[in-house]
Amino acid sequence: MWGFLKYYHPQVSKGKYNWDSQLIEKLPLIKSCNSKEASSRLYIDWVNSLGKIKPRKHFMDSTSRSFTKNLNVGWINDTAMFNNELIAQLNYIKDNRARRNHYVHKNFFSPFFEEKKYNDSVYPSEGLRMVGLFRYWNIINYFAPYKYLTDYDWNDVLIEMIPEFQSPKDTIAYHHAIYKLVSRLDDSHAVFASKYTKQYNGSKYFPYQVKVVENKLIITGYFNDSICKKNKLVYGDVITLINGTPIENLLSDKLSQMAGSNQSFKLRNMANQLLTGDSDSVNITVDRQNQLFNTKIQRYDAGKYHYKWNEPKWPSIEEIDSETGYVNMGALRKMQVKKVMKGLMDKKAIIFDLRCYPNGTGRKISRYLCKEKSPFSVLITPDLTFPGMFYWTKKQYCGKERNRNYYKGKVIVLMNENTMSQAEYTCMAFKTLPDVTFIGSQTAGADGDVLPVTFPGGYSTYFSGLGVYYPDVTTTQRIGIIPDIEVKPTIEGIRSGKDEVFEKAMELINRDEQNDL
Repeated sequence: MWGFLKYYHPQVSKGKYNWDSQLIEKLPLIKSCNSKEASSRLYIDWVNSLGKIKPRKHFMDSTSRSFTKNLNVGWINDTAMFNNELIAQLNYIKDNRARRNHYVHKNFFSPFFEEKKYNDSVYPSEGLRMVGLFRYWNIINYFAPYKYLTDYDWNDVLIEMIPEFQSPKDTIAYHHAIYKLVSRLDDSHAVFASKYTKQYNGSKYFPYQVKVVENKLIITGYFNDSICKKNKLVYGDVITLINGTPIENLLSDKLSQMAGSNQSFKLRNMANQLLTGDSDSVNITVDRQNQLFNTKIQRYDAGKYHYKWNEPKWPSIEEIDSETGYVNMGALRKMQVKKVMKGLMDKKAIIFDLRCYPNGTGRKISRYLCKEKSPFSVLITPDLTFPGMFYWTKKQYCGKERNRNYYKGKVIVLMNENTMSQAEYTCMAFKTLPDVTFIGSQTAGADGDVLPVTFPGGYSTYFSGLGVYYPDVTTTQRIGIIPDIEVKPTIEGIRSGKDEVFEKAMELINRDEQNDL
């Protein structure tokens, strides 16, 4: 009711009331109601106190032209909850709803939200905690394009989370409740992290990078070379037990708690968390080519490693041989595109590595690769005049008209669970190319602008705020980009120092060259 009035009632939508305070004031009154008539009367009086609503002129229901899968206002007709007078009142508000809203605006296609942060509330009162829960729940309810794709019914999520926000035992438990709420969105953009969530999971970190490969936990790299050299672990070592608990048990328990669009993304994020904790060390059992041994590994604060998270692992461009070029999309900058692409136009094949986050170069590159201007996506954006409804935008295009000098060779795109958001959008554009092959594994399954939502205390989380689809309205959210040739790292490949996805690309290029001969 609070969220419906916030986004639908013309007087409330002007921002003339302290709407957060209204919730805090009304909650005890609602709790005291013991019948449908009592709660209905309280709501009727509340609505009447908000001011008169003029009939909306020239109103036209745009349902037939809109995306309706997220619309959720049918509850206002629930006769088990509300009397007929209140139901009529709520339907009048819906039909004569606000045209503009103080709490939500638009920047081009994407909405943004005007909310109080309450920065001084480190551990908010119960009333403010409920403000945070109801605020987030309603923003997702009315403005999240992919709400209909979640594994959880969003109405059930509200019922599930109310007790957790009402009475968390401390700040850490409160932040874990936020994390749990956000995870219910099944969106790889929907992340929440704070110093308190880190305390919940443990504040000391394992010095090695690990990855789940073939359903096993594998050492794949270092966060700090000098620290790791003090230990005996090497690439490809399989961790079978952590403090005596089998990895498969830990994976099963942790997976259900992780936020993310799909299992590939969740496994990526949870791998290192399995070895995080509060103690200074962790006991592990290691399988090195069927030889088991136990060892204790020191854990450190993250700052001890001095790890450069965004440092490119590969050069932006490399000539593999006279016939093949390689572009690391994470390192390539917009200002480099013209020079790089002109230097690659005579190659028989180009490998674009999108196992990273690109720098907005996709459409500029497509002008060299596309035979013609082609549609590659269509978007849904919230209809702010009808909260819960979305509408389709015009198709998005890449390439340029009548491109006689387009690249005639083979294009190969490398992808995995690190391919996310803009990287997936770039993949969609590259799918329009005349000769392209995608090699790798399932991507993160989160596309569209990333929008922030603030909880009391000034803590922010995010969600995918713009719906992105192929021109035939097939979604990529949660599914990700589907590879033409699926290749995943193997334990043996990691032990041998191989990049098996890249090697598969070279194998395909060499095979095509042999066929041409």
